[in-house]
Amino acid sequence: MFKIFILFLLLISFSFGKNIQEPQTIYLKKCQMCHALDYPDSVEEKKAMVAPNILTIMKNISIGVDAIEEPKTKEELRTLVIEFMADYIYYPSADKSYCEDIVFKKFDYMPSLKGFISPKELNIVLPWVYDNFTPKED
Repeated sequence: MFKIFILFLLLISFSFGKNIQEPQTIYLKKCQMCHALDYPDSVEEKKAMVAPNILTIMKNISIGVDAIEEPKTKEELRTLVIEFMADYIYYPSADKSYCEDIVFKKFDYMPSLKGFISPKELNIVLPWVYDNFTPKED
């Protein structure tokens, strides 16, 4: 009976550990409460938003980083955007932002997430966010 109990605990801990390694799970637990995955479908959804959706954010960041940093390759742009997001999540400020002033008037400023999302979680989720929500070139 004790062996079954230990096996059960190991399975649970393995399952929990696996989930925390999945970028989508991290996003859903740590980011989606403020940043929806898609554009709002209705006026009510738009009014209920507490922050811009991730598609809008990634469009602004990727355009801003590309214009300011002038990366040479797509991979360099990806690296620069991910580095920017990692810094901004812990140390947000209007001076660093690529959002327009109207965004700050509607949503105010993002609080620092230092202590809420770990560097390890950022290293897992930010590449996924970039790869899945940055506008693709046609």
